[in-house]
Amino acid sequence: MPIRRCLATALLALLALGSCLPPDPAGGVELELWRRTPLGAERLRDGDWADEGDVVQLAVRSQGVRATILSVDGRGVVTEHLAPRSVPAGWVPLDHAFELDDAPGYERFLLLVGPTAALAAAGPEIAAGSPPPGVEIAARIELRKP
Repeated sequence: MPIRRCLATALLALLALGSCLPPDPAGGVELELWRRTPLGAERLRDGDWADEGDVVQLAVRSQGVRATILSVDGRGVVTEHLAPRSVPAGWVPLDHAFELDDAPGYERFLLLVGPTAALAAAGPEIAAGSPPPGVEIAARIELRKP
């Protein structure tokens, strides 16, 4: 009986602790990156190698947050892949794939969440290395390039 009482007390303590934790500000969003291959597609993860000419597809999982997807390449060029908008709940693939260019070093993909106006102005500050106030980097995938 004492073991049951201890387990019940521990469970109640964990539940109470969980309710005191701050909510996830990113709203539980994820970013996925896929590369076209001769046999279909392969998922790319942070740190994977990619080459000029690789065709990639982005997808985002969201619980209905305002988001944008930007990339920054080795030349410091910022590209918007998803304009700031409310992303519906569930997995949402972008409606287009794209080909990686010849920028050397890396291609960094960033899923940003925050107010629409702040997201719309995020590009220059992201290129400089940090998001603007009110914008959070919810997910990041950096591909290494030769």
